[in-house]
Amino acid sequence: MKRYAAALGVALLGALALAAGSGGQGTSFDRVTGTAQATFPNYPGPGLSTTERMTVVADNRGGVAKGVIWFQSRLSEIPRVRVDVTCLVVHGREAWVGGDFERPFLYASNEGLPPIRINQFAMQLVDGGPAGELDGVHPVVFRAVPRPPGYSPCNIQYPLFPLNGGNLIVHDAG
Repeated sequence: MKRYAAALGVALLGALALAAGSGGQGTSFDRVTGTAQATFPNYPGPGLSTTERMTVVADNRGGVAKGVIWFQSRLSEIPRVRVDVTCLVVHGREAWVGGDFERPFLYASNEGLPPIRINQFAMQLVDGGPAGELDGVHPVVFRAVPRPPGYSPCNIQYPLFPLNGGNLIVHDAG
């Protein structure tokens, strides 16, 4: 019985240590986690607005970007689609994370124009502090066209939109 209690105590301490480190603090790799909901005015056309939702869990443990982003938009032919992370760049509280959609699909990018076929996604984001109060995001979808060698969807720079839901957590190991 004492052995069982000791094993249970060690397991509990291990679980608490993992939970305490789950935000990425104290890790030797960059990490981005959280959810973001933002509304984009005048998109896909004047006087219209679109709300998109993203959930991200990504890191560069071992020097390789990996993780997943779930993307939801009413402009997408697929209601909720997975992005396999291929790039992650972190500078302080700002980050860029992106990758390849699980499969190309149609996205209604501009009112009055036919939908475009997209195959990549990236989001530029900032962790503004606790509870997502000052967080910002700018998601970008990319046409399904051939890309040059070494291309990364994380090479974007856009003005950020405030979140109207969610919280993004950026951990810079540097």
